[in-house]
Amino acid sequence: MKNKILIITLFLISINVVLAEYIPYYSVKKSAGGIVVGVELFDSKTKKALKPTGLFYEWTLPDISLEPKRTNINVLFAPLTSFPQFLFLDLKVSKPLATTSLFSAKKQKIFLAKTEPKVKIVRRTSKGMLLPLVDKLEEDDTLIVITKNFSSKTLNYVWELDDLYFSNEKEIPVKNLKKKSGIIKVRVFGVEAKERADDWQKFQIK
Repeated sequence: MKNKILIITLFLISINVVLAEYIPYYSVKKSAGGIVVGVELFDSKTKKALKPTGLFYEWTLPDISLEPKRTNINVLFAPLTSFPQFLFLDLKVSKPLATTSLFSAKKQKIFLAKTEPKVKIVRRTSKGMLLPLVDKLEEDDTLIVITKNFSSKTLNYVWELDDLYFSNEKEIPVKNLKKKSGIIKVRVFGVEAKERADDWQKFQIK
């Protein structure tokens, strides 16, 4: 009997560990007749965002309806006639045919901010000037991110170079880029309020 209890306990612990590996980041956009809620799971071990394709999502917004809605994409449209300061969300994410959830969370507070978080990739020259990425980059330039309307104090950064993970640093020296041209993308995650915003830019180095 003790062995059975030990096995069950270890099984439950292993499930909790798996679920704790992923941190959710939500984005909310007001739309005609409601809101669009998006979620992205961030792997705490690899520091990378989990690809949203090939997963099933079960959403429950108790303030709107107790009936869960299921999607095969990481976005949900929820009808609303008025916009409160926040809503609660229950979310389950699982793989096809899986008996357990990949991620599960209840009473996640989703803030319906008046202004959405925004980010912009710009370059900082060796003289400290901030310029858009419209001209060719210099080797001594640095790519930085301008952020706006984030409620969170702690921000995490995920950079991608031509759709491949590149760095988690706040700033990227141009000399560290592995290509002379391509597409640079950044995703910024607000930790406390579970916010997210992203930007991408084409670049070319002299």
